[in-house]
Amino acid sequence: MDLILVCSLYDPISAQASSIIKSMLQFQEGRRAQGSVSYTLAQEQEGQKNANTVQLLEFNKRIVDIDSIDSLSADLIVFISRHASKSRINIFSVHALGNWSGEALLGGAPSQISVSSPYNMRRMLILLKKRNTTGIDVVYEATHHGPLLRTPSFFVEFGGDPESAGNEQCIRILAESVAEFAESFASGANAADRDGKVAVGIGGGHYAKKFTELALSGDYAFSHIMPKHSAGELDMVSQAISKSDVMADIAVLEWKSLNSFQRKGLIEKLSELGLGYEKI
Repeated sequence: MDLILVCSLYDPISAQASSIIKSMLQFQEGRRAQGSVSYTLAQEQEGQKNANTVQLLEFNKRIVDIDSIDSLSADLIVFISRHASKSRINIFSVHALGNWSGEALLGGAPSQISVSSPYNMRRMLILLKKRNTTGIDVVYEATHHGPLLRTPSFFVEFGGDPESAGNEQCIRILAESVAEFAESFASGANAADRDGKVAVGIGGGHYAKKFTELALSGDYAFSHIMPKHSAGELDMVSQAISKSDVMADIAVLEWKSLNSFQRKGLIEKLSELGLGYEKI
């Protein structure tokens, strides 16, 4: 199994997190090509042979445009990034990739979503929650932006406030969480985390607090989250179900956030696709 961690040197939070991760783990610098530098985790960590390989790639380009990564051999790709927010409120977040609508303003392709990895996303969410002592929210975000990938992938982020790039404590929490995730992946320990149903979340806002609570309880792992403002994109529901490294068992609808027209359309579409649903 191969894990690739992706950082952008254009992004100060991503670049700082990359530096911290390299200082924590035994990475060996490899090749430089196509505007990137690769680092490979040493095959032995603390006297134990790694079961899986981990690479860290640093790119000199915008992180949402790194779709060339799909050509590499990997089982999972994790993008480490700054979070941008109009509200300027800092958060830690985890989310899948893709565009629900006919627009693709931040990479990817219109009306296309990437393959997600629900159990690995939940594990990252749990690690962030465990390390976070700041009171800042740790949440799933709805699936959004590029790049568009066939390889299972997700983003892990910190930011929001324009001054967030200077928040060393929070960037270290981000980096240490990713480092722990990478160590667990290298040892094969992450493969044991398969509890709970895999779900597609539909409804609510961009910051999916209710779905986050369900995931942290261990009962669900979300593959994709379609916010209420995208819930009319019924043709996208089949992608939300299928584009995951583990097929969805159920759809979870944040019922009160959806209007009657959206509810009716979703129930009909889910029935057509043979997927049951639960209300929260």
